[in-house]
Parts: sequence; structure tokens; C-alpha cells
Amino acid sequence: MKGSFCCEKSGFAVVSSTLPAIKLKKLIFTQKVSHIFFSSHALFNSFRILLLESPHITVTIQRRNPIGIFQLLCLILISKHYNRNIYVFHECCYILFDILCLLFRPYTIYEPIVYMLSFQSIDFDEYKQNTRLFARLCLSFPFLRDKFVYYKSLEDLDTKFYCQSLKSAYYTKLASMPANDTNPLINPMPSRIKSVVLILSKDLFPKEQIESAFACCINIAHRFNATVFVKDHPRPSSRLDLKYSDDVIPLNPIDPIESYIEYFDVFISIASSSLACFNGRGISLLKLLGNNSYLLDSRFLHLNAIDNSLLIKYPENYDQLCSQMRHLLE
Repeated sequence: MKGSFCCEKSGFAVVSSTLPAIKLKKLIFTQKVSHIFFSSHALFNSFRILLLESPHITVTIQRRNPIGIFQLLCLILISKHYNRNIYVFHECCYILFDILCLLFRPYTIYEPIVYMLSFQSIDFDEYKQNTRLFARLCLSFPFLRDKFVYYKSLEDLDTKFYCQSLKSAYYTKLASMPANDTNPLINPMPSRIKSVVLILSKDLFPKEQIESAFACCINIAHRFNATVFVKDHPRPSSRLDLKYSDDVIPLNPIDPIESYIEYFDVFISIASSSLACFNGRGISLLKLLGNNSYLLDSRFLHLNAIDNSLLIKYPENYDQLCSQMRHLLE
């Protein structure tokens, strides 16, 4: 949405997933955002730790009925009337907000978290056959349909995922954090116990193989007298539900892992988008999970498109994993 860009006044942030935790924290810290609009009550609960640290922030939670449309419309019109920016982070799947922005053209700043490079672009006809009725009805108008790109991807070995993404040209401004730049807000706190957190989710690799890799991570952590925590995926359908012993501590799965980043030394996942956020303390297990070139290429495309991706560590064998964990825990 082309228009003037106001950088002096505190604006709005629209949050529709747990991914923007770090960028949202920075926007609050720099006083660029004073009002957060959450697309669901579950997301509001996910960000409760950040909100407790920022009691001055105004919050709106979208209702799951026609009132929700009115809430979004009010947000957009108020931002236009007072010349305030709306910061958005979602790369796909918030079609109601996207269409209202196309129609009313507020001052939007797109802060991308992840990109769609690991997704396969498809035509509208295939998308239409595999998406919700609401999306099909909204995009039945050609002047709206052409503003989106349509994708599909595999969430795991059995599930295909279809989505639409608003073309970035329709935002007022495209912003991004400097690539491979450490974040002074998320350095680990001193004087803590040594700790490792496993960031879990289903993936394209066989579940038994994933469980075996994480079990090895737990054994290595215990060898270095580190406390192990596990954090499953916020979305119930994507949770791995790993079985673990009583000496492993579970974290609330609905919380963004970025909410805990000051408290842990090592963050281990297969290909979580959050791995790039941890100032070199993130370890990906991709190269340990086999040599299927399609699966690896898909995941590497996803991670390499994220800011700070060069800071992620990729052990090629368990000796390297052990060495990297020992170095981070020293």
C-alpha cells in the first residue's frame, strides 16, 4: 500500500503467529509500537511474558465472529486518521487483514520473519480446490486474486499445506534486520545453570529418526551436567509429543521460544525459524537426519532466507554436535 511513511510516532503491530517475538520486542523497546493487535486469544496467551515486561502496551484481541472484521477495520482506519504505521510480520495466511489493507491502504511496514522459498508456487485453481470456503469467496474477485501468490508445501510426511501470500509490493515499506548481526537484547543472563532447550515439531523426516536424534542431544547435555528443557510446537497439529524422562523439563508449548532466550545456553532444533535468533547458540540437526536431498534442500532454503542464518550451526555427525554443545556450555 503506497503512501507516506511516518517514523516518529508510535504505531500498531498486527500479530498472527508466534514468529515475530524478537522483532516485536525490539519495536516495543525502541518505542515504535504502543498497541498490539492479536489475531486470536491463544496468541495473546503466547505473548504474556513479553506483555508482562511491557505493561504500557495496549492490546486488542480479534473476536472470532463478524465483530473481528469490524475490529480490524477500526484499527486500519484509526492508523490512517492519526498517520500511524502498522507493522506486519506474517508471510501468509491472514487473508482478512490483507484484503482490508488492499481496500483501505493504511501505512504498512512489512517486517519479514521467514520467506516462502521452501514452498512450491501453484496456480489459483489448485489453491482454490484445497483451501477454506472463506478464502475462495474472498479471492473470487479478480482484482483481489491477482494481488496474491499461491503456495503449497509438506508440513510432514502425510500433510500438505496450502496458503496465499500477499505480494510485498503492496506494503508501504519493506523492512528487514541487518543480516548476520547479533542482537544485544538477547544475550544469555550470567550466573545461571548450564541449560539446553530442544525445540520440537513434526517434520518431513521419519518420527523415529527425529526422536533418536533428540535422545542423543539429551544424553550429550546430561554428560556435560546441563539441564535439558523441551518446547514443543505452538500449534497442536505440529507437535512431536516426544517421550522423555523425568529429568527433562517441559516448557509451555504455546509460548514463543524467543520468550526464553535469555535463560538458555544452547537451542537445538531440526529447522525452527527461531534458530537464527540466538546469536550463534542455535544448532540445527538437519545434516544428522539423513541424505535425502529434497528434504534437506527444502529445509535449507527455508533457513537460509532468514536474517542471521549464517549464525546457525550444522553438525555433520554426533562428534561435531558434542563438540559444539560443549563449547556453548563452557
